[in-house]
Amino acid sequence: MRKFSLLTKIDLSFAVGGVLFVTLFYAIFATARTVQQNRSTIMETNEICTVLDKILTSTVSIETSSRGYTITGQEKFLNLYKLGNRDLEVLVDSLHDLSQSIHGDVREVEALKQMIGEKQRISASIVEARRLVGEEAAATIIASGRGKELMDRIRLFIDKYQREQQRQLSKRLEEIDHNVRVRDSLFVVFVICTFGLVLFGYLQIRHTTVQTVRSIHMQRKMTHKMAMQNRQLNDFANITSHNLRSPAANISSLVDIVNEDSTIDDYRTVFEMLKKVSVNLNETLNELIDVLHIKNNTGIEREQVALSDMCQHVCATLQGQILEKEAQIIYDFDRAPSIRFPKIYMESILQNLVSNALKYSHPDRKPVIEIRTEKLTHYVRLTIKDNGLGIDLSKYGHKVFGMRQIFHRNTDAKGIGLFMTKTQVEALGGTISVESDGQSGTTFIVHFPI
Repeated sequence: MRKFSLLTKIDLSFAVGGVLFVTLFYAIFATARTVQQNRSTIMETNEICTVLDKILTSTVSIETSSRGYTITGQEKFLNLYKLGNRDLEVLVDSLHDLSQSIHGDVREVEALKQMIGEKQRISASIVEARRLVGEEAAATIIASGRGKELMDRIRLFIDKYQREQQRQLSKRLEEIDHNVRVRDSLFVVFVICTFGLVLFGYLQIRHTTVQTVRSIHMQRKMTHKMAMQNRQLNDFANITSHNLRSPAANISSLVDIVNEDSTIDDYRTVFEMLKKVSVNLNETLNELIDVLHIKNNTGIEREQVALSDMCQHVCATLQGQILEKEAQIIYDFDRAPSIRFPKIYMESILQNLVSNALKYSHPDRKPVIEIRTEKLTHYVRLTIKDNGLGIDLSKYGHKVFGMRQIFHRNTDAKGIGLFMTKTQVEALGGTISVESDGQSGTTFIVHFPI
């Protein structure tokens, strides 16, 4: 027995399913259309019955008003007589159109129309005789019984016509019930067949893919693990290379403060500062090592970071540059004293932005760096503003956070700090933007999600 491939089985299944779908869809569509037509016919049949009732009412109204006028001679009866005649004209035309639409045969309507016309003529002759000759002449016409005979024939005709319409109505309702049952049955067959085809295709695909998944599961697992480790190593290398540069520069600045003319107290002061830098550097290295040891995690764990302590820690690390530049650091964290964010990333962000403010300070004014936070609805906003050289955003705005982008001449500039900062902020759902007029300083605005 010939064995079909999985692709062939799927193609055959969908081909059979397509033919079945088209067939059943057409059958359901045809049934639904018949139901809709029958419903329309039912509405028109009901309307015919209603029109017939109104015709009978108007005919009776003509007969009654003509006799009333004969007896009393009052003009009010003529008003009813005229109104009945006018209504009959509209109603008979409406009945003619409905019968033409439903049955395509208006012979019975024409017969009724002739009887009504004759009845109208007799009623008209009664009214005319009463007006021109007198009550006795009109009564003679009434006494002939011709009007009553026509009225009875009209009643009988309308009754028979209505019964026929009711019979047709019952037939249509039965057809609708039958078509609805057929439609429901076809739909059930369609659902069962579709489910069977889908199940068959699913079982075939599952049987094949399970073997494939099993064979590549370990490979994917190892690939994922290696990719994660590579990302962590790359992250670690970038943070390490950049974050260690500032402490190294700070140490160099502290060493340059003392010379052969410095006193013992100067040496002691610098040594104490070097000890702080060393402690901070050691803490940074330990935290970077902790980051490297995170396994099977899509992100670094968040923790509650006290911004005042973190800012003091960063300023202590950059103390040499701060003293060298005679910089003033102003910070206000009263509105948002803490942020839930990875500590190592928070330190890196603050250190990058503050060290950049010191690095690119204006030569004609002492650096003033303002650091503030504010709690918004969904974010904590961190603002770091300086009075340095600024950035020409019209020229470099699209490059500010690019890799290895440098906008001022500085031997220490590597063009990686802002790139890393943006990456660290956005990695955990935050945003960073910059404002500057290119002359009076720069403002970085960071939004951390709450």
